[in-house]
Amino acid sequence: MATQGYELPKFDMSMMPMMKPADAEAVMAAQRRNLEAMTNAGQILADGARSFAQRQNEIVQARMSDFNAKAGSYMKPQQADAASVQGQVDDAKSAYEQAVSDTRELMEIVAKAQADALRVVNQCVLSNLEEMKKLAA
Repeated sequence: MATQGYELPKFDMSMMPMMKPADAEAVMAAQRRNLEAMTNAGQILADGARSFAQRQNEIVQARMSDFNAKAGSYMKPQQADAASVQGQVDDAKSAYEQAVSDTRELMEIVAKAQADALRVVNQCVLSNLEEMKKLAA
C-alpha cells in the first residue's frame, strides 16, 4: 500500500495585506528588548529567591532560639498543675501564630518577586505589540 506524502500549503502573502516586509533593524531591536526584559525578570526572580532563602534562614534561627529558651522549662519535672499546662498551651498557640505569620511573610516575598518580574515581561510584550502596530501601519 503506497502512502501519500503530505504537501505543505503554499503561503500566500497576498492573503495578509497588513503585513509588510520585516525591517531587520526593528526586529533586532525587539529581540534586544526581549532579551533585556528576560534578563531583568530573571534577576528579579533570583533576588527574590535570595531574599526568601535569607529570611527563611533568619526565621528558622529565631524559632530554634525561642524553642531552646523554652525547652528547658519543659524538660524539668513539674507538677501537672493548671498553670503549667496553660503556659504550655499559650506557648503552643503563640508558636503556631508566629509560624502562620512567618509563612505569610515568606509568601509575600515570593509574590512580590513574581509580580515585579511579570511587570517587566508584560511591559516588554506591550512595547513589542505597539512597535508591531507602528510597523504594520
